[in-house]
Parts: sequence; structure tokens; C-alpha cells
Amino acid sequence: MHVCCPYSEHPGNKGCVCTDESAGWHVRDGYTLETYRELLEPAGFRIVQTAGFGSPLLVKISNVIQPLLSSYGAALALPLFLVSWPLQLLDRPNPRVPWSLYIQCIKEMRN
Repeated sequence: MHVCCPYSEHPGNKGCVCTDESAGWHVRDGYTLETYRELLEPAGFRIVQTAGFGSPLLVKISNVIQPLLSSYGAALALPLFLVSWPLQLLDRPNPRVPWSLYIQCIKEMRN
């Protein structure tokens, strides 16, 4: 199984809990590797790979593009997104405090 959710320790994710599904936020601040383990291991999953995504540079770019997308739609946001696309090459894997945390896990077979 592959799961990618906000990393709860990132300052941009803390306090963004949505009580109204229509607002477009996640329903929780996110997860840490420890909270993923607490949820998945009792259900028989074993985490085999992890990665953090979202360097500070990409988070700043996203913080510019997302409000434009929400306010003005794709007509304005898409060109900015496409111009900034090459900057993803500058994203370093596993930043100290990632925006999102990815895990890959497998379901352990029980005998």
C-alpha cells in the first residue's frame, strides 16, 4: 500500500484541521512516521519505505500558486505552475521537516 499525507510536524500543516469538508483542507494536521506505525502495524502492515517531500522552496512556490488557484482558477494558476515546474529539480529528497510524508507498506501474511 502507498500512502502520502501531510507531515504533522510541518508548521504549515499544524492547525489546518478542517471541520467543514467543503473547505478543502485535510481532516487532520497529518501524520508522523510514529503515528503511521501506530495505525498500520496493529492492522498487519509493515512499513518498508518512507520519504519526505516538499522542500522549503517548493512550499513557498505552492503558497503563491494555491491561493491564485482558489481565487482565480486554473487560467491564472496553471501558467505559473508550468513556469515553476522545472524548480522541482531543486527539491531535495527527505528534507528535515517535509511538507508531506510518504510510506510504502506491505500486509504481512498471517499463518
